[in-house]
Amino acid sequence: MREALVHSMNVPTINLANDVGMSNVISTAQKMGISTLVDSGTYSDVNLAASIGGLSKGLTLWDMDEGIQCICQR
Repeated sequence: MREALVHSMNVPTINLANDVGMSNVISTAQKMGISTLVDSGTYSDVNLAASIGGLSKGLTLWDMDEGIQCICQR
């Protein structure tokens, strides 16, 4: 998975999101500090596109920094 992230490979990321479930992906992203997620309604981010960055409201620079810090600390 690390190699998939390093090389920005979408298929392994989508497969992982599908395996663990999008509700878990969204929950984990929120715990990592992503503040722009939409988890209900017509334009919900609870879909596989969100696992590769297809978010309704995108990401702020702060959100990206928070997420990367969580990955780097592991």
